[in-house]
Amino acid sequence: HGFAPTEAAAAATDLIELGVDLHGVMAIPPQGEPALPYFEALVELRDALAEVHPTMTVVSAGMTDDFEQAIRAGATTIRVGRAIFD
Repeated sequence: HGFAPTEAAAAATDLIELGVDLHGVMAIPPQGEPALPYFEALVELRDALAEVHPTMTVVSAGMTDDFEQAIRAGATTIRVGRAIFD
């Protein structure tokens, strides 16, 4: 599951206070919808979180079908397993 964008800041703070070493955010956009707006929103969320938590540098977004859009939005990590193994 994860956290809604509106819950992310409080969740990050709580997790860091518990000793969790957070480095970024990850999301998968809804299937059948354009991915770019979701990836852009994820980058904006990471930027906002990084203002309070400087270790939040990673944006993990994009898979085989939409990794180019993720890169365009500013993802730092992509997941393209099917493209490699098919």
